[in-house]
Amino acid sequence: MRVSIRNFDPRFSKIEDGNSPKFNFVNIPAKDLAQPIALSMSEFTVAEWWTTTYDHPRAYSQLDVSNAIVLNIDLQGNIDLAGSQHEFQVDKIEFVGDWISAEYWYLGILCIWMILGTTYGTSQWLLMRRAHRRQREKIHDLENEKEMYQKLSTIDALTGVMNRYGIGQFIGALGITRVSASVIVIDLDHFKRINDARGHAVGDRVLRTMGEILSSNMSNTDAVGRWGGEEFVLVCPGASLGDAADLAEKLRHRILQTNFIPEDPLSITASFGVATSGVDQGFDDAFRQADQALYLAKSRGRNCVVTADEEQQRITGTRKGALALISGRFKLHR
Repeated sequence: MRVSIRNFDPRFSKIEDGNSPKFNFVNIPAKDLAQPIALSMSEFTVAEWWTTTYDHPRAYSQLDVSNAIVLNIDLQGNIDLAGSQHEFQVDKIEFVGDWISAEYWYLGILCIWMILGTTYGTSQWLLMRRAHRRQREKIHDLENEKEMYQKLSTIDALTGVMNRYGIGQFIGALGITRVSASVIVIDLDHFKRINDARGHAVGDRVLRTMGEILSSNMSNTDAVGRWGGEEFVLVCPGASLGDAADLAEKLRHRILQTNFIPEDPLSITASFGVATSGVDQGFDDAFRQADQALYLAKSRGRNCVVTADEEQQRITGTRKGALALISGRFKLHR
């Protein structure tokens, strides 16, 4: 059995180093354990491994238990403990030094409680903050996901422009702000012939190119969408009927000049109907008038722009002079 006492000396002992306190010990042979043992301090000696490890001056290597901080009793070697009992009796432990007053004890306990309370409160606050951050990140992810799905629900997958639902949402927002707008309804001429003669893959390429032409020739405040099939709608907030007609004519020329299938040239034209919503007029009426103007443009030979107005209608494009002679309702748009 080994009995050891650790001595703490500020000259060489470090709190952060558990082995730095001086290691004083005495080994008791197993044969001496059959009877009570009284140990004398003079029997203790300083462990050689301690003096070798720390290489202190010889004066520090003398036995000293004046400031003992640890008492160890270790059983070593091959000792059969089965069925045996071991009893250690300590007759006296004496503490030498200043006693701590009751006031300091109470103050110390209070400080400990305050530290524990602060630590607990801080840990709970950190947990709540982390939970709040995770919740906020989750909400942000959900908002991004919602925005993504909303965008997908308003975009036409083939052409990349808005679909009918997206245009409806855009118009609904304009209705809330009471902003007037012009409406341009566009229809590709003889599109069914393209699908029948060239196949639906070519037809899809034509529709995608059509979406690119419309998107690249409108302002940031405008909205363009595929209304269905080969029909597109362009909404221009704040634009007058004349401005919308000029834009339609520009788009008509751009479509006419575009080679939609470079490897197999294909000339395509489009017909346009233009209308604008008045102060007391809803967008449904403007759409209906633009659609009627488009129908009139297609019935009058296609590849032209027809505007609808309570006071006058205008037509531009192919055969505009002849059409003006056919119907007195049209006024030439120069």
